[in-house]
Amino acid sequence: MKEEIKQWLTDHYKDRQWLADQLGMRKTSVDNWLSTAKIIPEGKQAVIRRIFAAEEAAEKNRLQQLQPQNQIFSVEVTLAEFRLISQAAKEANQTIEEWSRETLSDAALSETEERNKQTPPPRPSSSKQESA
Repeated sequence: MKEEIKQWLTDHYKDRQWLADQLGMRKTSVDNWLSTAKIIPEGKQAVIRRIFAAEEAAEKNRLQQLQPQNQIFSVEVTLAEFRLISQAAKEANQTIEEWSRETLSDAALSETEERNKQTPPPRPSSSKQESA
């Protein structure tokens, strides 16, 4: 257990003071557990496991917050439209989901580019000074 604790602290960029704070103890107690033959009480081992699990869950949550999330939406289509979409996906050797995602992304990109072409760039402000 001692080596696991040391490795976990290293892997998660935590130190013994952090662990002591989480346990409501002095750092010297944690140092004694990890550096000497002193045994870590089983109750404290269980608490340490819970602390590590909670910290890992919080870390995972923080990472998920930083990563963009996929959005799911549905579109109702007629049977004829579905058959057309299904055939197009089959011809592209894609699933309906893959074909739809690619086709929608391409259409959105194309539409955005077209709008940008139609919008004239802003004119630079002229600040001519007339000489007298």
